[in-house]
Amino acid sequence: MQDDYLGVAEVRNREYKEIWDEVSKKYPELERDLDVELWTAFGCSGHKMGGYAYFTQNDPREYKEAYKDWLLLLQIDTDDRIMWGDAGVANFFIAPDDLRKKDFSRVFYTWDCC
Repeated sequence: MQDDYLGVAEVRNREYKEIWDEVSKKYPELERDLDVELWTAFGCSGHKMGGYAYFTQNDPREYKEAYKDWLLLLQIDTDDRIMWGDAGVANFFIAPDDLRKKDFSRVFYTWDCC
């Protein structure tokens, strides 16, 4: 088992977006370096069950209110044997109540690539 930290791309990380806007306006010359450091520390990539999702594009839960609280069930990332498009990632999400009930009949799947 491994610790997983709230990632920068997670829809549930609304505070990050607000803080990032403030910091990047205040220190525009550091924006790129800070972005690289944040993604390195809190990118959430890799294969995993549960935890926080990684995206090469945007978190699709942003676009539908009904999915905003859905949890990562399974993430399959690109590695030396698996390739999703152009180095992408696949994510499976589930509603918290469904996970509690062990009801896997409604799972939301998405994949994206660079």
